[in-house]
Amino acid sequence: MTLLQKIEEAKKIIEYHAIRYPNFCVGFSGGKDSVVLAHLCKEVIGRVPLLIVLSNTELKATYEFIEFAKGYYGKLSGNVVAKFENKGDLRNCCRSGKVKVFNEKLQGFECWFSGIRKDEASTRTDLQSTEQNHNIIKVNPILEFTEKDIWRYIAINNLKINEAYKKGYRSLSCRFCSSPEKDEQETERDGRWRGTENQGLECGIHNNRK
Repeated sequence: MTLLQKIEEAKKIIEYHAIRYPNFCVGFSGGKDSVVLAHLCKEVIGRVPLLIVLSNTELKATYEFIEFAKGYYGKLSGNVVAKFENKGDLRNCCRSGKVKVFNEKLQGFECWFSGIRKDEASTRTDLQSTEQNHNIIKVNPILEFTEKDIWRYIAINNLKINEAYKKGYRSLSCRFCSSPEKDEQETERDGRWRGTENQGLECGIHNNRK
C-alpha cells in the first residue's frame, strides 16, 4: 500500500471502532507514533481522551511535549494521566510499574487505540489491527505504517514532535531506558534498554495479551 492508502485505511479503522465503542481512549506516549495516531484520531473524531502513563524519570523533552499534546490532541476533561515510580532497574522497571498502572487505568474503557507498528520490532510481526487486551478491545490503526511512513506523515502535516528526536533518538522511553542512535546499522529500537538482555524488546504493554 502507498502511504495515502494506509492513511485512509487507518481513518476507516478509527471511525468504525470509535462509533462501535464510544467509551474509548487513545494511548499517548509522547513518541512519534503516538503523534501520528493522535493526529489521525483528531482528523476523524476531533479531540479525544488521551491515556498517558509517565514515569518519574521521563526525558525532560517528553514532559514538555506531553503538556502540549494534552491540549492540542486531547479532551482536557477526558484525559487520564497516571504516574509510576521508576527505580532504575533496566530489566524490570516498566513491567513492574508502567504495565501495571497502564492496565489499571484501562479499566472502565471499552476500547483503546494504540500507535504500535509491525515493523518496529520482531515481537510485533504477528499483531492484528484489532485484538483483545485484558478484556478490552485494542485497536492498532497504524500497524502497517513503517518508520519512514511515520516521518513522512509528520512532515506532510507539519506536526510538532518531541524535541528528543532532534538529539538522535529513534525510539523513546525514559532517560534510563533509551539512548540515541549509535550508527546506521542499528534497528529502530536498539537504543532501548541498550546493553541488557532486553535491548530492542518490549516494556510489556503490547505483549501481555490475555
